[in-house]
Amino acid sequence: MKKGVGLNPNNHNHFSDHLIPICVLMDMPYLVTDENYCREIQNLYPDVQPLLVEWQDVTPQYLVENFDVLYQSEYWHRLNFYSSFAALEKKYQKVMRNVHCPHGFSDKIFWFRHAVTEDILLTYGDNMFDMFKELGIEHQLNAYVRTGNYRYQYYLNNQSFFDKIVEDRIWGRFSKKQPTILYAPTCNDEEQNTTFLEADYIYENLPSNYNLIVKIHPALEETDAPAIYRTIGKYEKKGNIIFIKDFPLIYPILARTDIYLGDKSSIGYDFLAFNRPMFFLNQYKQQISNNRNIFLYRCGVEVMPEDYVNLYKIIDKNLSIDANKFTQIRSEMYKYTFGEPVPSKELKKAIIQSYDSSRKFEV
Repeated sequence: MKKGVGLNPNNHNHFSDHLIPICVLMDMPYLVTDENYCREIQNLYPDVQPLLVEWQDVTPQYLVENFDVLYQSEYWHRLNFYSSFAALEKKYQKVMRNVHCPHGFSDKIFWFRHAVTEDILLTYGDNMFDMFKELGIEHQLNAYVRTGNYRYQYYLNNQSFFDKIVEDRIWGRFSKKQPTILYAPTCNDEEQNTTFLEADYIYENLPSNYNLIVKIHPALEETDAPAIYRTIGKYEKKGNIIFIKDFPLIYPILARTDIYLGDKSSIGYDFLAFNRPMFFLNQYKQQISNNRNIFLYRCGVEVMPEDYVNLYKIIDKNLSIDANKFTQIRSEMYKYTFGEPVPSKELKKAIIQSYDSSRKFEV
């Protein structure tokens, strides 16, 4: 087996939950460059093998000398990847491969156009492939591996460990034990999909009989830090609201969440594993029917901007009928998106076969 490494030199916290389970599966190190981040992932992931390297030392030369296969969640067009290592490959008489581990699955169309240009792509299930076909770009795929929901399986394998962490760091901080709503807005991406920037009504109108967790996307700190700090400063003292920053664990939070509230974050698809009530903030009033941009919205109740002020009335009204209305479609959507679980040995074998295959597209 060739020597691989999970690569996160920029220490993006939200990549942890996607790359580390693959690192554990492939028994390889996880390269980071920040000491604090390194310590934190050791606290959060029981079997991670951190490799702390100085940022300036993570060069193509270093990577070629020490590894054969890179695993990362940053975009790296395969032609740019190939050209970056071409001279070194010739010198060291080896072929470098790059495995792209998506940081979740969502309805963001622009992501799919990036994904097909990767050297090797890890995919979940049919939903992703059908999207490639609908966009007419499936022929651009080089090599790919169907993984199933490997992240959920990783959570289940370490459930008691992870559950204790979220109890200590999150649920134990609430003043009362009561139903929990998770608000997980996406980042302020090129399509401006986030609802976080105009969400005061969520905090202002929160009833006392609900707890609210607000999971802030790390990329929002890069684009809208003042809005984040203003919001946290204004509402963090409320006993039933907790803001979560720089905390990569997803499934342990979802496992204890009663109600999901979101926009187009990939966490919405992750929450399907638990088949519980979902509510979607349809800020652009898009039509659900045959709309790939909000495909997930059919799995719950959409809330239009003019109804935001009545959000919690809408939630309470729909909880009693949620199971009859959405259980089946959520189950079907989960299977469509993630497919059946792939046994660890089979997944590892498939990944090895992918990087042992030849590259169809060259510089």
